[in-house]
Amino acid sequence: MLTEGGSTDADLREVAGADGAAVATQLLRAGLLDELLLFTHPAILGFGRPLFDDYDLPIDLDLLEQRSFEQGVTMHRYAIRDAREASSC
Repeated sequence: MLTEGGSTDADLREVAGADGAAVATQLLRAGLLDELLLFTHPAILGFGRPLFDDYDLPIDLDLLEQRSFEQGVTMHRYAIRDAREASSC
């Protein structure tokens, strides 16, 4: 589908991101995510909520990239296996 600005759906998928557990869970449930980019900040909070707390199915991931940054922050980029297999058909 072509959007008003001339971008295709594929172009939009390339740059779309989700910020927050609820939005990420909804996108994952709808099958709209093909990659996850997760940043881990070292902190002991004693509370918090899981990223996908309302998602009860196993998710097969393939690690694509990992990096470490200052202050111990790490980044992991994963491909969602089912999404990648579906897009190759």
